[in-house]
Amino acid sequence: LSTLSKKRMELLMYLHEEGHLTIRQLAKNLGRDYSVVHGDVKVLLELGLLVTDKEKKIYVPWDELAIELPLGKNLKRAV
Repeated sequence: LSTLSKKRMELLMYLHEEGHLTIRQLAKNLGRDYSVVHGDVKVLLELGLLVTDKEKKIYVPWDELAIELPLGKNLKRAV
């Protein structure tokens, strides 16, 4: 769950609204450091939450994001 930090969720929602952008454009529009946004984008691409188009711009192809979080007794605590 920590993978989807507040900043990454903001990034996802912004891209969903704005459409296809480069990482540089995204960082500038969000007022965030390029290298940090690049790292966030890399993680979100690996998770399949972002995709790239033919021009290597990134975007969110989904209208909804559903997260399943098991709450069973057998969960181990993250340290």
